[in-house]
Amino acid sequence: MKQIILFIIALCAFFPARSEEKNSIQFSETTHNFGYVKEANGPVSYNFEFKNTGKRPVIIYNVRSSCGCTATDYPRNPIKTNEKGKIKLVYNPKSQKGPFDKVVTVNASSGSVYLRIKGNVIPKK
Repeated sequence: MKQIILFIIALCAFFPARSEEKNSIQFSETTHNFGYVKEANGPVSYNFEFKNTGKRPVIIYNVRSSCGCTATDYPRNPIKTNEKGKIKLVYNPKSQKGPFDKVVTVNASSGSVYLRIKGNVIPKK
């Protein structure tokens, strides 16, 4: 009986439980630099494109910006395997001046991803 128990323990050590593959969204880039942005021209936007490279659909729960000057738009439906999507970030330079570096957190069923937008606001004269 002891030998059987030891044999089972040895098998468990050599063959660990199979872990489930985590869903995955891959972004083509996670940082965008707007360069110089004129406050007088109003908001600027950029679309971060991604693809679900996992074996299961991915759900984006929310996208949170680090300040009120950045708005977001993202897919509310599950993203199927090999399907592409985009997350739109809109930066409003109103009453801003100088360099900016904003982080947006994407919370999805596959985990969190951080997107970043940068630039330099030229204020109105």
